[in-house]
Amino acid sequence: MKIKATRGLKLLVAAAAIGLISASPLNAYVIQGSVEHKEYLPPVSQNFRAGATFAAPSNTTRVAWFPVPDWLAGAWMKNGDMETYVKDFRTGQEMRNPMWLNNKVRLAFGHQRDVKGTIWHAEILPFRADGNRGDSTDRRYVMDMSCLQSNPGSVVLRFHSNVFRLDPVYSKIQTTTQQEEIVTFRPDNEGLIATTSSTKTFDENGKPILQSFSNAERTKLSEFQPVAELNGVNLVSSLNEFLTENKMFDRLPSTQEASQN
Repeated sequence: MKIKATRGLKLLVAAAAIGLISASPLNAYVIQGSVEHKEYLPPVSQNFRAGATFAAPSNTTRVAWFPVPDWLAGAWMKNGDMETYVKDFRTGQEMRNPMWLNNKVRLAFGHQRDVKGTIWHAEILPFRADGNRGDSTDRRYVMDMSCLQSNPGSVVLRFHSNVFRLDPVYSKIQTTTQQEEIVTFRPDNEGLIATTSSTKTFDENGKPILQSFSNAERTKLSEFQPVAELNGVNLVSSLNEFLTENKMFDRLPSTQEASQN
């Protein structure tokens, strides 16, 4: 479903939740904050619980803007993940046997560049992002995300997802789990970035079930190219609105900046 962009779109900024933002000498926008999992999550709503008839999450659009350093901007591909650790909170059992997970994923970072040269990425929420585990009736939706850190050495993102296992005949929800994934990106050798992920899984009531760690290597496919529209959202207008609402007038185009004076 295509969603028309309006001035009423809710713009999310991870830095607002963190409260620690600074500009580097090179005019790159930097976010620094603590990186840790939550102990518990709120329960899911009744329409997402086991036994309910499945309906995809609402298409209410939110745009989460965050800065990315130049080394992360562009398109990247990974072929899989090396899982190195799993903890089962229900039994206390820990497993440290490395296991390769085939999981070919293409990612692209960066949509617009401000007048100071910083590249900004827009995440339009919620969105569907099925994983590599489970059968074809599993559905994974990223409901929220935030940028915990973005600096010249690393970018750390937090994703909150709902994962539904469905009855393939009646589309009833068999189980619902929640996932909190914290992913760290760092520059590696030329044309490569290294990724470490910590994924904590909770039941539908927000109680922790499992936690796993994995790492991956991504290969660069292409350089950054500005994107003017995504999923029906005008990203030029959206970024200008975001910068204006956060009083970053010096990063607006001159016509926008002049209108503030």
